Amino acid sequence: MSKEEYVEKIVRDILNGEMKLENFVEEHFELVEKYEMLSNTYSMFCEDYLNPKSYKFEDLKAGMWVWCEKYDRCVQIVKTRIYEYDTGCFYKGQKLVRVYTNHDFGWDDIPFEENRFYPIHIAKRGVSDV
Repeated sequence: MSKEEYVEKIVRDILNGEMKLENFVEEHFELVEKYEMLSNTYSMFCEDYLNPKSYKFEDLKAGMWVWCEKYDRCVQIVKTRIYEYDTGCFYKGQKLVRVYTNHDFGWDDIPFEENRFYPIHIAKRGVSDV
């Protein structure tokens, strides 16, 4: 049914008393609300995909796969922790992330840095595109 045919049908139904104008107006605004909600959801999804934000330390969870900018590949988070001692490598209170790297040891403890870990869809585009 074309737009013109649909409008003619609605007008005919209203004039014949088969549809109340109030019902039509209510239905119209319900559809507009649904459209706006879907449009906003789609916009937010596109924004998250096209302009991803790096993960905060608190966002990283064990078992999570992330894109690591420094390693230039996806890694799996083994655990996160705040270092308790001062040593030659790390200092007390430093945020550490243990990642599974599949290197000789299988995992690395690395200091958390801002703008290092991203959602894995970055792997297809590359962080330099962000």
